[in-house]
Amino acid sequence: MKMFLKSNFFWTKVLPTVFFCILMACMMYPPTFTIGWTTIGILPITVLLLNLHIKKDWISQIVGVIFVMIFFYLVFAVLSEYREFPDGTTFDALRLLLVGLALCFTSMTMGVLLCLPFKVKERRITKQPKALVLLVVMVMLITSACDRRPCKNTNPVFDRYSPSDNEYKTELVKQMQITGAHKLEYWFDNYLEKNGREYMLVYIQGNGLCAKGEVLMNEWHKLEGIRKTRGKGYRGAKLKGLELDIRKDSTTIELVYKNVAGIID
Repeated sequence: MKMFLKSNFFWTKVLPTVFFCILMACMMYPPTFTIGWTTIGILPITVLLLNLHIKKDWISQIVGVIFVMIFFYLVFAVLSEYREFPDGTTFDALRLLLVGLALCFTSMTMGVLLCLPFKVKERRITKQPKALVLLVVMVMLITSACDRRPCKNTNPVFDRYSPSDNEYKTELVKQMQITGAHKLEYWFDNYLEKNGREYMLVYIQGNGLCAKGEVLMNEWHKLEGIRKTRGKGYRGAKLKGLELDIRKDSTTIELVYKNVAGIID
């Protein structure tokens, strides 16, 4: 085992394969993922795992080049998103920049390692713990972007009223519109049932906003698991790409569920 962890094969083939398998598994983790996301995730995992056995240089080189190109493009995507923050020194902005760039450059490094040929002169790496440390760091980078960071509310309206009050909802919608939908993040907190209607209580954060919101669930498309368990086991799960409608009348205002890209628990 010690010799294997020190081998060139482990560092240039096994380690990148494990990294990309974890990355692809995170992409298709939500149980309601679409066929498209499933294919995108399963195909490279299958190819990389099979190639550990058949050891074809051209296969690992093609996959490696594809990953390098994808994450090279994502570097500019991260920088573009970062420039949209009015204040680049906020927690949200720095978190996006540092975690995003670290993940992109780590992924490009793994892609370059995949491009190296199988049959090369073995070079022993003397410090075995480096392998375990690197694996832990990579997993932390992948998963840290999904964790809900602590935040502190500074809006007195949210302190004075509860998420079910109309005053709270009115202020929340106002702040969400000021912040912009593309800068908001959502995490599931609880399942609620009131007056024969179902709600999902979610944390809403972004660009200084720190609040909870009651989301009216007229349908549970892609979130059937939450409804089935009444939220048990989902608390703290990130609702990636959550889309909401705003329904107003003369006396009330409601956030209404529209769609979600996926659940990251």
